[in-house]
Amino acid sequence: MCFHVPNKQRVRTAKEDITCYKIVTKEFSSLFQNFMYKWNKQYSIKNFPEYHNITNNIFALSFRFDLHFHNRIINEGFHSYIDEDYTSTLTTLLRDDNKIVECIIPKGSKYHFNLDEYVSNSIIIKRRINN
Repeated sequence: MCFHVPNKQRVRTAKEDITCYKIVTKEFSSLFQNFMYKWNKQYSIKNFPEYHNITNNIFALSFRFDLHFHNRIINEGFHSYIDEDYTSTLTTLLRDDNKIVECIIPKGSKYHFNLDEYVSNSIIIKRRINN
């Protein structure tokens, strides 16, 4: 999963816990990396990027050049969604057996955001939203 962030946006530090949402499989693994999550455990990565230049990503350039010309792309980190309703809509489009979980990006974590998503260096899975 890749995350597009405005060209001039720098990494931010969470001043308080940030509520967010993830889509996970029924086994509670991430959709794209098959990373297994456990409840209430803080997951972190050490080398969180400021950003990566999109011009190094040929796939992104070939398909999204006009829309994301002034953006940067980030592949690393924990990807999550800002809005529960948006996440629910995505879940419906993907597969019925996927689950939505409420998470937090803990205070002090590094993160980026765009219109719909966060990418952060740390996340905690708190509770399941849907069956």
